[in-house]
Amino acid sequence: DGYVSNEAFVSIQVTPVTDDPRLEVERTTGPQDTELPLSISADAMDIDGSEDVVIRIQSLPRGATLSAGSRIADGQYQLNVDDLADLKLIPASGWSGSANLDVEVTATDQTAPPVSKQQALPVDVESVIVDPLSVSDFRVNRGEDQRSLLHTLEVTFNQDTWIADPSSDVFIIDIDGNETRLDPKRFDYDKQSHT
Repeated sequence: DGYVSNEAFVSIQVTPVTDDPRLEVERTTGPQDTELPLSISADAMDIDGSEDVVIRIQSLPRGATLSAGSRIADGQYQLNVDDLADLKLIPASGWSGSANLDVEVTATDQTAPPVSKQQALPVDVESVIVDPLSVSDFRVNRGEDQRSLLHTLEVTFNQDTWIADPSSDVFIIDIDGNETRLDPKRFDYDKQSHT
């Protein structure tokens, strides 16, 4: 009928484009000297699985480590998506305070330029007094029976005590609630006996 058909091969070049990755973080809190769970969700948003995702966490408090990932510098870790499951921050012993971890997720689709997204993850570590200071014993007027007048008062603590401001931190409160500040020259402290 005058129609002629033929096959031809057409080359199609699809240029990869990196999609914006997903990143979600949640504040974490806990007592000092415990491992703190980090809630971080990160992933690629492409549908063909061609993108690679890398997560970096920076600005860790001094001496802190992570339970997974690779340490690349002081306070910096590199992780993959699988490392985020059950990820924990391990603060340095005795450290308490607040910090913001800088979390960055970077997606790369083959030869396309990478795309990154950043969020701050607030961390609050509460101070814990393991062995609270208390008075374990006291003695009035060196143990004399007559106590109508107070001449001396010996107080023994349960542990070694550091008096930060002697002129303000040492005082006596009577039964009526009246405070008497003690001049630092009128008392001393023995570290051996905690008295």
